[in-house]
Amino acid sequence: MTETTQLGLPLLLPSQAQKHVTVNEALARLDGLVQAVVADRVLTAPPADPAEGEAHIVAGPAPTGDWEGWEGDVAVRANGAWLRLVARAGWRVWSLAEGTVLVRTGAGWQRLQDALGLVDADALAAGGVERLGINAAADATNGFVFRGTNALLHSDGSIDATLNKAAPGGDASLSFKTGWSARALLGLLAGEDFSIKVSADGASYAEALRIAAATGAVTLGQGARVAGGGAAEPGLAFAGDTDTGLTNPGANQLGLVAGGVQRAVLGAAGLNLGVPLTGTAVVSGAADATAGRVLTTGYMGLGGIAPLIGNAAVTDNSLTPGTWRFDSSGGSSGGPAVGGVVRGFLIHNRRAAGGGEVQVLVVESAGQLPAGSILTRSRVSAGWSEWAMGYGQANIVGTVSQTGGLPTGRLIERGANANGSYIRWADGTQTCWHRLPLGSIAAQGAGTWANPYRTASTAAWTFPVAFSAAPQVTGRAIPPAGADDARRRAAFASAAADAAAVYQVQAVRLGDSAAADMFEADLIAVGRWY
Repeated sequence: MTETTQLGLPLLLPSQAQKHVTVNEALARLDGLVQAVVADRVLTAPPADPAEGEAHIVAGPAPTGDWEGWEGDVAVRANGAWLRLVARAGWRVWSLAEGTVLVRTGAGWQRLQDALGLVDADALAAGGVERLGINAAADATNGFVFRGTNALLHSDGSIDATLNKAAPGGDASLSFKTGWSARALLGLLAGEDFSIKVSADGASYAEALRIAAATGAVTLGQGARVAGGGAAEPGLAFAGDTDTGLTNPGANQLGLVAGGVQRAVLGAAGLNLGVPLTGTAVVSGAADATAGRVLTTGYMGLGGIAPLIGNAAVTDNSLTPGTWRFDSSGGSSGGPAVGGVVRGFLIHNRRAAGGGEVQVLVVESAGQLPAGSILTRSRVSAGWSEWAMGYGQANIVGTVSQTGGLPTGRLIERGANANGSYIRWADGTQTCWHRLPLGSIAAQGAGTWANPYRTASTAAWTFPVAFSAAPQVTGRAIPPAGADDARRRAAFASAAADAAAVYQVQAVRLGDSAAADMFEADLIAVGRWY
């Protein structure tokens, strides 16, 4: 054994020469460790002009110079040289730079108060304490713990207690518990609205109240219980009008009180009104448009036959908003000029007293339109707009038609014949497509760029239905199955097209292969049918 176990002091060996050297080194180590003081713990290289006895905790990483490999150890200037004191767990030194005791632990050098989990008075004054326990131990989960029977927060002026969460989401709340099992939560719970939740078992919660942060609206998630009250003091009343509100005059009854008088009672047997509902309170006929009147059976067709409309196209705001029966054979007029509508069901409504009217007509029978077709129109202040066709299952697919550019038939028409397939749209768009045989790609040409191999110039595609003018035609050459790359490479070419067909459709080989492969062309033409 050459040194002591705790401080690493060198021991004298039997018959050792120059014993004073060993003794002096041991004394130097003792001088550095007993009542140990270090200047700091931030340097990774020796200072330029150290004083005798000056000491430092060597910082890392990778210290240099005389301190190389000494990271975490104590370096003491003794007899003009640096003496290494290999730090051991439990050593304590005073740091002049930090003004505190440092202790060596398994985690390195720490402030003594940090290693012992004590409250730092300076940090407390600066608001930097990570945890605080009063009559109990705080921990990583509960940074502040108080154990006692009463707590008092007092201010001679105003006082404000804040629970803050750094960002939306998560909770900022108070939890009320019995036997460490939560029974009520209060605060911002998993959102920005203020809410109260309760629990019978600490596991599942029912939201009793929520106040929306954006609007202040209150939601009672589990309902509310109020006293039944009476006519003089309703159980649910209004601020500033306390004798008006709702009561519970009897079992399974809801009462309406106004001015301290029971005006109505709703129960299982029906609604008992204590105020009259007669005269001008109800409509006088099927087309009575007096505002504020209660409707009766048959009014504007509700529960009965709708009244017959006369001229549906009047612009003097004389038409009563509601549902009408349209029948041209019975005297109705002003209906759609397109489609030959004879009978239908018309809904008329008005946005304002001076105009802003809309009409919806559901066709019952017509000369050109299928039953169930829907047409709409509107007016702001002048005349009515044209009727607009609404489309649904009854009239989407079929024969398209038009008058003056306005659709009078179906929305989509699709068909096919020997010349290919086509789709026509109600707006006039038409698309045709077809696969056309072209014959041998070596029918003419010499396999040069100036005179490439190509199919005969006689192939033409007559469209399955004619266009109103020459369409745009695109295509691609289709090689036979199994052809290699040199035989597959080909381009599409054609002469001009007219409304009925495209002419001289060809496949042109992009190479010098003379194989007489039979090619086809996939063709698409896009244009208008009117």
